[in-house]
Amino acid sequence: MNKILVLLAAILLLNAHGLTAQTFEVPQNYQFTEKSDYTRHNDDIVKCVNWLETAPIKGNDARIKDAGAFLMQWATGTPDFTISIDERYLKFVENNPQLLLYYIAGFSRYSIQHPTDKDTTHRMIAGLKLVKKIFKANPESFMKDSYIEEIAGLKDDEFKKWVAKKQK
Repeated sequence: MNKILVLLAAILLLNAHGLTAQTFEVPQNYQFTEKSDYTRHNDDIVKCVNWLETAPIKGNDARIKDAGAFLMQWATGTPDFTISIDERYLKFVENNPQLLLYYIAGFSRYSIQHPTDKDTTHRMIAGLKLVKKIFKANPESFMKDSYIEEIAGLKDDEFKKWVAKKQK
């Protein structure tokens, strides 16, 4: 009996992450005109990114488009930081432009969750790690090229060295 309860608890915990990701809804009638508008939506942005991170691409086109529009409007106007877009790291966008959303999502979430860390490299790595995760979870949704394959093959502890190499 105890084994069944432990197994049931484990299944519920594993599924809980997916359930929370499925519950994100883009806020209604949001506006970004003042600094406080951006700050007020920081938690919504983190929830949005968490949902984007776990939502399968196939079958969620409209929801991803809505979540992406919300995220992009917030990210392009937030006064708290500037998204670093550098073609040396983002060559995968040429063949997979939809992955730019995920890079910005990871960059933004890291920036919100680590407000005192002003190191842009850490933010970029967070964006690149999310790109890797999305690409590996949805390979049928993207064109394969040597650049995205290189990112997908990086281990977590290799990103900083990879970024430094690209800066040369």
